Amino acid sequence: MKIFDFFLAFLINFSFFCYSQEAVMLPSVDTRGKRYVYMEAGHSAQNIYLEAETLNLATVVVGAFDDEKVKKVLKVKSVPLYIMPIGRRRDGAF
Repeated sequence: MKIFDFFLAFLINFSFFCYSQEAVMLPSVDTRGKRYVYMEAGHSAQNIYLEAETLNLATVVVGAFDDEKVKKVLKVKSVPLYIMPIGRRRDGAF
């Protein structure tokens, strides 16, 4: 299997999770720091959308999820912001 094929197989069964480590970032910035966390999460999501399109894959931002369950599954203490499943498009989907 070529390395790209392996990478593509990984991507097809992949979800991007974005979470905030405010305790690490916010003390180093002013009161606008929390806003920067959300801006950076949005920038990351946009880049993932663009890369998925380039690879002829699909993604969507999932915003309705149980924060505590996601934290438990990922074994993190930080607040989840985004979940983006990435996979193949359905036939006929745009």
